[in-house]
Amino acid sequence: MLKKSIIFMMLLLFSIEDVRKKRIDILPLLAFSVIGAIYQTVTRALTIPEICGGMLLGVGLLGIAKMTGESLGYGDGLLFLVTGIYLGGWDNCSLLMTSLVLAFVFAIIQILVRKKVQNQKFRLYHLYYPPMCYIWEDRSYEKIFKKRAIR
Repeated sequence: MLKKSIIFMMLLLFSIEDVRKKRIDILPLLAFSVIGAIYQTVTRALTIPEICGGMLLGVGLLGIAKMTGESLGYGDGLLFLVTGIYLGGWDNCSLLMTSLVLAFVFAIIQILVRKKVQNQKFRLYHLYYPPMCYIWEDRSYEKIFKKRAIR
């Protein structure tokens, strides 16, 4: 329950900050990463390879941001680096994939309504919050698919 509260608070804070400032500050990210490291040390909820796998996703996104000239922002990579500490590899991948699907739907809607053009950017931070509800509701997408198959 504590981990859920920390992640929801972090994502909500960064979503609000992104909407208001169009950027995120590094100090809250560092604070949440230290809190996550302390949490994982105390609870031992995830193994070190799981944590490293989750953080590797964020490192990969930072590399993509560097190679593409920030088409995908550094903030996204840093945020996934921090959520990797809390979630581990698979849940962090689930968060990324669900966020990308939501971003695709959001982009299509914006193009159809003609509020966005092809080269215009939009932020992804506010799209990270809804997938977290699904990740923690059933703990994994595998359980979600099993429940749908049973019904």
